[in-house]
Amino acid sequence: MDKQELLDVLEEQIIKEKEEKDAYGETDTWIGGYKDGRIDALTFAAKKAEWLDEPENPVVPKEFDEWYKEIQKKWSGNLAEQFALWKICQFGFGHGFEDARNRRIGADSLTNWVTNYKRKAIDAVLNGYIVEKEPMWVVRWGISYVIRFEIDSFSEWQVETSTNKDDALKFKNKIEPQEVADYIDGIVEKWSE
Repeated sequence: MDKQELLDVLEEQIIKEKEEKDAYGETDTWIGGYKDGRIDALTFAAKKAEWLDEPENPVVPKEFDEWYKEIQKKWSGNLAEQFALWKICQFGFGHGFEDARNRRIGADSLTNWVTNYKRKAIDAVLNGYIVEKEPMWVVRWGISYVIRFEIDSFSEWQVETSTNKDDALKFKNKIEPQEVADYIDGIVEKWSE
C-alpha cells in the first residue's frame, strides 16, 4: 500500500463514520460521542499520513546494476527478482556471493558492498534502484575551469578555460586532474551533474 492508497482508505472510513453518525441523529448521546472520537482519530491519522514521504529508491553501485542485469538476462520476469533475492539472502550463510550462473564472485567491491548493505540490496531488487554516478573531477584555475590542457614536446603547457563548470574537462580519477592542477597551480574539485 502506498501513501495515496492509505489516504483513500482513511478518507473512505471518515465518510462512512460521518454517515453512520448522521443516521443516529443526536450528537450528545454516547454513540454520537463515540462516533465523534472515531472521526477525530481517523482525521488525525489522515493528517499524519499526508506527512509521509514516498520511499526513495536506493542508490547502488554500477557493479550491482551489472550483476542484476546479468540475472535479468538469464531469468525472465519475477524469476529474476526471486533469483537475485535468493543470492543476496544466502550470501554469508556458508555461501559466497554468486552471479547469475551460480559462480562464486571473489572478494571485490560488489561483494564488499553487499556484505555491508544487504538490506539496501534487497530493497533495490524489490523496489527498483538508482545507479550511483561515478565521481568526476575538474580543475579550477582562478575563477575559470580548464576545458583543454596540452603539454608540447618542450614541456610548455597551453590551457583553455571557461567560467562555466559544466564545460570543464572532466576526469574519471583524481590523479590526472591533480597533475594538471600542479602544472598550472590550479585546484581539483569534484564535479557532479
